[in-house]
Amino acid sequence: MCIRDSIKFINLEYSISYNRFSPKQIFYQTEILKNFDEKNIFKSKLSPPKILNVKQKQALVEVIKKSMVLTMRETDPSTFMDESSLRIYELERGISIAIYGMNSNRQLPLQSYIGYTLFKNGIPISYGGGWVFGKSALFGINIFEAFRGGESGFIMCQLLRVYIQVFNLKYIEVESYQFGNGNPDGIKSGAFWFYYKFGFRPINSEIEKLAKKEFVKIKKNNIYRSNERTLLKLSECNLALNLGKSIPVKRIDISNKIISLIAKKYKGDNLTAVSDSIKEFSNKTNLNIKYCNKNINIVEEFALWVKAFNITDKNLLKLFVKMVKEKPKSPYNYNKLVVKVLDKTI
Repeated sequence: MCIRDSIKFINLEYSISYNRFSPKQIFYQTEILKNFDEKNIFKSKLSPPKILNVKQKQALVEVIKKSMVLTMRETDPSTFMDESSLRIYELERGISIAIYGMNSNRQLPLQSYIGYTLFKNGIPISYGGGWVFGKSALFGINIFEAFRGGESGFIMCQLLRVYIQVFNLKYIEVESYQFGNGNPDGIKSGAFWFYYKFGFRPINSEIEKLAKKEFVKIKKNNIYRSNERTLLKLSECNLALNLGKSIPVKRIDISNKIISLIAKKYKGDNLTAVSDSIKEFSNKTNLNIKYCNKNINIVEEFALWVKAFNITDKNLLKLFVKMVKEKPKSPYNYNKLVVKVLDKTI
């Protein structure tokens, strides 16, 4: 026996057509923008986020959450949003982008999961997020079906522009699922080349060589299309957009060092490693042990970081204390501190 549940909405606002956030002005589009310089977009200075009053902010939150319900989707930042972190940037061609973090009890270790909702003339057309750590981030983009194609490339570059400038990012990685690894639709659409066109490159050197050879074929022959076998091979590793001269420290670099510490010194005994690290962190920083125990989920990640890298510099330890206190309050201030710490330690 199959039982189906359904929800019937009464208010017009609970519909894809009427769920919208009032834009500053309507952009009337006469053409589809396909050719542009993504580097210029990344560098084009953002205006400050729009100042919202209490009523406007609540309306924006409701539109973001409804956009998920109405399309049968969910992201942690939209569900567990820290409304104090909500910002919205108004850009060109009717685009505005809201970004937001999560409540402190839902935040991930070390990194900041920053969700976004992108609007076109006030209508939500894209959602996703970035997992930000210092100057690097993982990035995921999803465009609602009705708005795919068209100006998808321009939309993605505007999203990247916001994340790059707000968090001072130099390195952005896209997981291989986004363009085909275990994702048949990604293979069918040739999504790999969508990212490649805007500067993303395979992080594996052999796959990068294959991509270069394949791209030469595409440039020489307008009707050439990569076959499924090639696209599957190209999707075996992540893609990265590197805006600097080197690869900045990623969260996994810190995590691997912590894992190694627990494995070697504590024989895999995580509880003892955490307990010892917090006690040492409290002693080194003069941070009250009661405060540490009360905020153990936040303190733990930084105490293990300090122990794994044997950090003793007093000024640097002060930055770690600031990170402990800022992480639950502001992902923006917190990530600035992460950048400072990484610049001084790695």
